Amino acid sequence: MATSGRDVFSWAEGKVIATTHASSFGENAEPEANARLIAAAPDLLAALSCCLADLEGVMPEFDPSGDREHSGWTSIDQAREAIEKATI
Repeated sequence: MATSGRDVFSWAEGKVIATTHASSFGENAEPEANARLIAAAPDLLAALSCCLADLEGVMPEFDPSGDREHSGWTSIDQAREAIEKATI
């Protein structure tokens, strides 16, 4: 993360992927936090994809009846929705 004047640049794989503007970072750190989140997004997506695969693999053991009442199924659905939202 580097700052230049009022801009914040997030670097991923050597490329600028986000620039945010704010009147003063001292007063409002939200633009810099948003830039950091954008920079971390590829890693977060990869981690969520791995977690989803793991959870899908173990849920049948926790809920062998297949009625999908275990809360883990809700987590699976939410992860799938988040991944879809990020990749469409």
